[in-house]
Amino acid sequence: MEIMTESKKVKKGAEKITEEKALVSRGVILNSIQGMQKNLGEKSKEKKSILDSDFKYSLQITLFKIPRGAGRLNKMLLTHSLIDDTDEVCLVVKDLERGAKKDFEPTNNHFEEVLRVAGVTRINRILSVNELKKNYGPFEAKLKLCQSFEVFLVDSRVYNRTVPLLGKHFLKRKKLPIALKMDCEDLNEAIAKALKYTIYRQSNSGNVLSIDVGKHRMTAEDITDNVCQVINHLKSDTLGGWNNI
Repeated sequence: MEIMTESKKVKKGAEKITEEKALVSRGVILNSIQGMQKNLGEKSKEKKSILDSDFKYSLQITLFKIPRGAGRLNKMLLTHSLIDDTDEVCLVVKDLERGAKKDFEPTNNHFEEVLRVAGVTRINRILSVNELKKNYGPFEAKLKLCQSFEVFLVDSRVYNRTVPLLGKHFLKRKKLPIALKMDCEDLNEAIAKALKYTIYRQSNSGNVLSIDVGKHRMTAEDITDNVCQVINHLKSDTLGGWNNI
């Protein structure tokens, strides 16, 4: 699905006024999503198979020019999370003691206690950076780790160190990690908010990108809310602003 805009310049005195007109309304978006869900449901019945709930809906964005900062990771906060209670969540944390020979178990135990005290139940696995290096260095190990969890949260203090360790499997499957501030006042709230982000990579070699906005298990209304949220976000300076789309 593409979101397009129409701009026209009106000259008034010495000033130039740019008027923006949205060519796609919420109603059009909702009808399109309902149509896609109906079509996918019918195809699933024809093949006598259950449609995978992980089937994702993405919003395709076409830019006039590649904006500055291309090649970096970006995130957008959605109204409705793409992660549900059945999805496995992994949290990568900072080691209490750095060093290749240091045992990572004390770190894992420490943060398990931190989560327990905070009443956090949404994390399925804690993984220290040291354990990530030791046990998930090989190609096959990284692939297995990527396939084992739906989303990866990373302690913001070690985010820049962690991303390169994960490898291309995560980038290819759009399982880019989401930064989490572990020293916040309400860890439960911070995790809930982090799980509402959708992550995308801004290409430096093309002017087309896609942003995940929904899953097939979600209602058409919720997916529409997310699409509208992304559109509103794009009106800012993100990706060069509204006039670059």
